[in-house]
Amino acid sequence: MPPRTVPAGAWLDAGPFARAAAPSSRADVTLLDPGAAPRAPLRYVAPAVAAHVERRLRVSFRQDYSPGGASTLTVAPPPWSMSVAMTAPEAADAPWRYHIGRIEMQAGDAATNARIFRDVFAGWIPVEGELALDARGAPTAATRPMFTGHTSIRANEPIRLLDDVFDAWLVVFPPEPVGVGARWRIIDSVVRGGFTLARTRTFTLVAPARVVAQVALDVPRDQRVNLVVDGASFTLTMAYWKVTIDAEINLDPTSLLPRRATAKYHLVFLQREEQVEGHTAARPSNLDLSAELN
Repeated sequence: MPPRTVPAGAWLDAGPFARAAAPSSRADVTLLDPGAAPRAPLRYVAPAVAAHVERRLRVSFRQDYSPGGASTLTVAPPPWSMSVAMTAPEAADAPWRYHIGRIEMQAGDAATNARIFRDVFAGWIPVEGELALDARGAPTAATRPMFTGHTSIRANEPIRLLDDVFDAWLVVFPPEPVGVGARWRIIDSVVRGGFTLARTRTFTLVAPARVVAQVALDVPRDQRVNLVVDGASFTLTMAYWKVTIDAEINLDPTSLLPRRATAKYHLVFLQREEQVEGHTAARPSNLDLSAELN
């Protein structure tokens, strides 16, 4: 039997990201291979005159979701896009400034998913913010995710997946000089939906201005969080959670935003929902997202 399509709200209301993301822990970089000579430090360098660069972000995703062991439900809205702009700092110790535009969905799809996502995305208004990064791209402790928490939870649900993508695209460089073939790794943790995830990012310099990245996030053990939704109490147990991201980045050190970047994001998780009355529902899910910036 083919998967049946359900309203997007079924995923948005019960998705794994019920709370705002927290800043990641300190990004400590381990150089695995310095690469071939010649070697030089990789750094972001703001131009003498503050520059403004704008790219287009294009996204598509699909989620297959089984609530309480029921038949598979599918959420697959039409592809959508938004502008992402970055303004270089005017002083060495000033933050970069970003602007994220309105969401535009492809026209011509009258399916329920499309209508509901258009309504949800209408709640996303253009936002601006700051990224306090050092020359290697390492964020300060107070730096918040770009996409999370700007508007209603429903509009944020599919958007905040992009924070993990941009953490792959905005490369943190190692302190040491490197050459082509260099590899470095960052191990830290992030909080998503009240759950703490272990994260490993591995970067490889495959050409003088081109990097490939692999990101892995997972729940190291069963974690529980208590929620109250519309007056009903729930305990969610994240029994299994694994994200893998494969990304390619064409660097632009003077604008922070890559000249071009792509990412394939795959999430598998098993969530158990325990109501106060004693009812327990297991909710396995798979989600695939593709993103391109150019």
